[in-house]
Amino acid sequence: MLAEEVLDKHQDRLDKLCIVLPNKRSGLFLKENLARLISTPIFSPEYLSIEDFIERISGNRIIDNIHQTFILYEVHRQLEGDKADSLQDFLSWSPVLLSDLNDIDAYMVPAGELFGFLTEAKAINVWNPGGEPLSEFQKKYLAFFRSLIRYYHAFREMLKKDHLAYQGMARREAAENIHKLTKNLAWEKVVFAGFNALTPSEKIITDHLSAESIAEIFWDADAYYLNDTAQEAGLFMRQFRKQSKQGAFKWAFDHLTANPKDIRIIGTPSKSNQAKVAGKVLQEWGETHKQGAGKMDAVILPDEQLLIPVLNSIPGNVGNFNVTMGYPFRFTPAFSFFDAWINMIERAGYFMVQAQQENPVYHKNDVLILLQHTYSHALSNGGQARKISEELLTGNRFYFTPPELKSLAGPENENNSWLDMLFDLPGSFPELAAKIKAMVESLRDRLILQNRDNPDAPKDLDIEYLFHLNKYINKIWPYLNDEEFNLKTFHSLFYKVIGFSTIPFYGEPLRGLQVMGMLESRTLDFERVVVLSANEGILPEGKSQHSFIPYDIRSRFHLPARKEKNALFAHHFYHLLQRTKEAVFIYHTEPDEAGSGEKSRFLTQLETELPNANPRINIRHELAVFPVTGRSTYGQIEIAKTPQILKTLANVLENGLSPSSLATYIHCSLQFYFTYILGIKEREEVTESMDAALLGSLVHKSLNTLYAPYLGRSPESRIPEQRIKQALDQALHDIYPGGDVRYGKNLLIYHVALNLIKNALRFESSLTKEPGMEKRQIYALEKFYRRRMHINGKEVLFKGGIDRIDKIGDSYRIIDYKTGNVVPRTLNVKDTDALFEDPRKSKALQLLLYAWIFRGTEPRHPVTACNLSLRKISQGLVPLVVEGSRDIGQQLTDRTGEGLAGTVRDMLDPSGTFFQTSDVARCAWCNFKDICNR
Repeated sequence: MLAEEVLDKHQDRLDKLCIVLPNKRSGLFLKENLARLISTPIFSPEYLSIEDFIERISGNRIIDNIHQTFILYEVHRQLEGDKADSLQDFLSWSPVLLSDLNDIDAYMVPAGELFGFLTEAKAINVWNPGGEPLSEFQKKYLAFFRSLIRYYHAFREMLKKDHLAYQGMARREAAENIHKLTKNLAWEKVVFAGFNALTPSEKIITDHLSAESIAEIFWDADAYYLNDTAQEAGLFMRQFRKQSKQGAFKWAFDHLTANPKDIRIIGTPSKSNQAKVAGKVLQEWGETHKQGAGKMDAVILPDEQLLIPVLNSIPGNVGNFNVTMGYPFRFTPAFSFFDAWINMIERAGYFMVQAQQENPVYHKNDVLILLQHTYSHALSNGGQARKISEELLTGNRFYFTPPELKSLAGPENENNSWLDMLFDLPGSFPELAAKIKAMVESLRDRLILQNRDNPDAPKDLDIEYLFHLNKYINKIWPYLNDEEFNLKTFHSLFYKVIGFSTIPFYGEPLRGLQVMGMLESRTLDFERVVVLSANEGILPEGKSQHSFIPYDIRSRFHLPARKEKNALFAHHFYHLLQRTKEAVFIYHTEPDEAGSGEKSRFLTQLETELPNANPRINIRHELAVFPVTGRSTYGQIEIAKTPQILKTLANVLENGLSPSSLATYIHCSLQFYFTYILGIKEREEVTESMDAALLGSLVHKSLNTLYAPYLGRSPESRIPEQRIKQALDQALHDIYPGGDVRYGKNLLIYHVALNLIKNALRFESSLTKEPGMEKRQIYALEKFYRRRMHINGKEVLFKGGIDRIDKIGDSYRIIDYKTGNVVPRTLNVKDTDALFEDPRKSKALQLLLYAWIFRGTEPRHPVTACNLSLRKISQGLVPLVVEGSRDIGQQLTDRTGEGLAGTVRDMLDPSGTFFQTSDVARCAWCNFKDICNR
């Protein structure tokens, strides 16, 4: 329609016409439609985006945020002198100030008046009616806001010297000088089309050009939201229509209320699943429309982070597709790789101090994050990075110097340049720049080779990421020459400035499916659209608005706030639907860091309001279901005892059942099957911090070392602390080789172990004062005992390692150390049968089994058994009490043997199964709970 209007009015002087649109993409589509309407060659009008138009008429070059940041930092240093913030601190507040300055100029706000108002408001915040003097913090707080007007003028003056500007400044300059600028316009007529809102500066420009009969404005509104004052989507157009002196409002249509539309709203469980749902929708369209997707089909991404998942989900029957949108650099592999590298070398300085090293010291976890990145594999051809990673995962060391890391790659790789690039610490900004550029070039060359050898590899995407990184580095480097070298500063700069830059993707918008962001869809019409991330907090954006200017002052000076932002998003939303025949909105239902898991309120409005205005609209709400395969529900896993399983079980019984394996069977027979029949073991992972199991091992081994010299006699009442520490250090060396206990959690655990050992020794000393203990002697330490029994014609071995056995006269006392708590009632057994049925009695079963095995070697002597909690040493020895007696005599021993035999017969019963426990609470810490879906 616009193409027809342009030809009808300006066919004879198209070369003197400029058409201004919200973005360049719109111009391409308008140019195509204009070409269809002409039959003879003509001179084309000039198509400009609004930014290009403002830049052209103002005579100023609009610079990006990176340049703005460093120029503002130069202003900051000039104004503050010795009191200036470091670049790192400056980056924490400068983006907010740049945004505010842009709004002030774009909305033609008198800066002096606003900043004066703001300063007074902030002074009221710290006003003290009692007259007490302001604190230093309050003084700095007020001084900062008083200085903002100085920043505003100084920043603008510095930009003007080089004919530079930020967007708001360029708009203000053009608006304030529009009377002069119209005399030298390069066009006779200017057409503004496709806008849904104009800032005050833009309105001054268009009003003046219209008054001079130079400009025309064409809108694309729908009566549904334009004429309804409750509809925020028409807010700005209603204001323009009311205030404008430009004649009739062009144009308003009735597409939303007059035309049939099919709208699906689909909820899906997770953010990533949205891409899968979109792919399924596109596949359905491809099957329905055999020619495949065309340029009138679009996928809209309000959340740019979903671009790559969506591209990976586009089905083959779609045909051509085109991407036109900005993709945040922080979501790219190039950013994650260099962010990990900078983080590693930045933290190396901290670890140098901690480890008291003069050379760089890298933390293993930082190195692993870097080496496990795909770019590290590209740099090293895969194998070398993988080899170093495997070496790092096998030991308990966590700090490495560059030579040590290089040596892990093997002797043949000692002089490999990729290792030097990653692990040689830079000492200056030029050296850091050289390293980044060298890595970018090396990665580029490696990836090109990989793409050549692998036709299925994404040939250009990673190269594009690296190209833009190199461009960003080239932009910021000239500004760092005068800065003191600081990796933390550069990391902040990399994350806050480079990370939040966007990579523009440009393609062929006249062919195939269109993939774009929400802003890129402005002015364009589609027959079918899929909109992802249709969640509250994304569509529209969340409530947060970073500004030094509070809401009441923004409102006072008519600066945009949340209401205006929501109105813009609402228009984008409804404009997408104006000429669309079929629309699919996808949202995720689970809360995450990006949103609440609620669908956008725009969708709720759509469901409740639009059908009343248009009965020809069909709206369906669905939930996407992703069937889960290979997982069972509670109580459904049972393993039959096949001949092969029974044969394996017989081998297990012959090799021996320990107290822990018996407890596992009683706890859950399926867990016993996984662990002892199938032999599935939890993957051993080296951790930087010692855990509870390791703490227990250290204490047990240390006590064994300290008590070993006293076998066959009573221990000394006091053991020197030096010997205690030597025993613990030796245990640490044997059990946790290379582990660092000089600081952090390991240091705390080391001292916990030391205190537990001292608790045991103090308790030992107190025992010597008890009556009858003078004849006490240590009979065995960490000794392994075995006892065999014939059950169902098979010889079954029972085994167990007993921490300690004391001999007191003619009786024996079994002691099992515990580094955790021991609850006395769990060792009080009223019914022997409960030991073989109740998992809560596992500690009692362990002691009774030890006693039963030991009585196989010493059947004539009285035996008792107890736990000693080293954590709660005050409760002393906690004895096993069975049916009211501490003595484990022959009768109890016989009943124990019968219980063990019954448990083994149950294991060997071929008609039984290995099955899940019915008590789901027991599964909380089981290694196999995911297999069991618990």
